[in-house]
Amino acid sequence: LDAGSPTNPFPRLSIIEPSRSKPGKDLPTINFDRDSGSRARSFGTEVHAVFEQIEWLEGDPATYLQELRTATPDFFNDLQSDAFDHVLQSLEAPELHKLFMRPQGDAEVWREKHFLTILKDESGTDQFCSGIMDRVVLHMDASGKYTAAEIIDFKTDQDPDPEKYRSQLENYQRVLGQLIGLREDSILTKLLFTRPKKIVEF
Repeated sequence: LDAGSPTNPFPRLSIIEPSRSKPGKDLPTINFDRDSGSRARSFGTEVHAVFEQIEWLEGDPATYLQELRTATPDFFNDLQSDAFDHVLQSLEAPELHKLFMRPQGDAEVWREKHFLTILKDESGTDQFCSGIMDRVVLHMDASGKYTAAEIIDFKTDQDPDPEKYRSQLENYQRVLGQLIGLREDSILTKLLFTRPKKIVEF
């Protein structure tokens, strides 16, 4: 008999977070201290929170957002930055406005979608993968089966560098394909840079 230690049926997996991905490194290992020092509300956090309020943008952005503000005054009154005005100015750009409009055909939208799943790294090792997808638009056929999707990630960078986020979106693409059973080539990934009002698609 083998007198060695028994094999652990529940091996401890490392944890990855796509939003911390670095160029050239698909699945970086991180520690649990991801929220250290981030409790204070930041401009970027509030911009994400305002975008989260939008299901489908209908009509003029200023009118739509003002209606949201009237319907949920506590949320908007609690904002500590100019995130509301920043989002409004962003949505005045036709290209950005279009991303929030209801597409033709059957569709649903996920906002600030939290996930925790397992992905394999390049060596085939299982790793926990956790994160939040800012906005996911899911297209469906008449039977309700998902046929395509778009992942939209919001960035408030002063100096946009799209390549910095390529690995993050590639991992989101892998995760979403796993969650809903779609081929990765049926999932578009887009960065929405709010300051230059620019969209970059990978």
